[in-house]
Amino acid sequence: MDAPDCAGKRHTRPGKQYRSHSGVNFQYADAIACDLIQRGHAVDRKFLKVACYLHDIGRMITGSKATRELVDPVYHAFAGYRLLKRKGYGERIARVCIVHMAGSGLDAQTNKKYGFKNKDYFPRSIEEKLLAYADARNTWSRKRGSYIGSFAQADKRFRRYGSGVARLHAIHHELGMLTDYSLERLKP
Repeated sequence: MDAPDCAGKRHTRPGKQYRSHSGVNFQYADAIACDLIQRGHAVDRKFLKVACYLHDIGRMITGSKATRELVDPVYHAFAGYRLLKRKGYGERIARVCIVHMAGSGLDAQTNKKYGFKNKDYFPRSIEEKLLAYADARNTWSRKRGSYIGSFAQADKRFRRYGSGVARLHAIHHELGMLTDYSLERLKP
């Protein structure tokens, strides 16, 4: 557990240094991680930071929302996974590219629909769940940039991925039970 800089850490709205999508994800996930650590749970914050900054690397291949995605957003998850594996990253870090999709990973049926392995890719570790949850809550507007939106917004946005919404709700509940942190505190 690496909690030295967690003492007294509470959520605030992202500062200017955290206006990027990945930075906002990390700030939100790290604040929840600090609360978990203070309650005696083990969280690898270094891995969490790397995961937050690399999870969307596949968008370099598929395009991004800002550059008008070239393909369905789900493809960036597998493109990122393959890229990181080719560059020599281990399975643990490459997996975050896939398991963050739809806030709760993708089930075998959804993967098959998109032409991928007929296999479930769900967040298993606490770090994967924190990243997936923060990413699901992260939204963007021209006026505000990247920010943490309400859980209802995330729920609505990911309905198209089917059973993933139920898993997203389960992660929301699990994190809420592990912390006394109000997961809705950063409403827009």
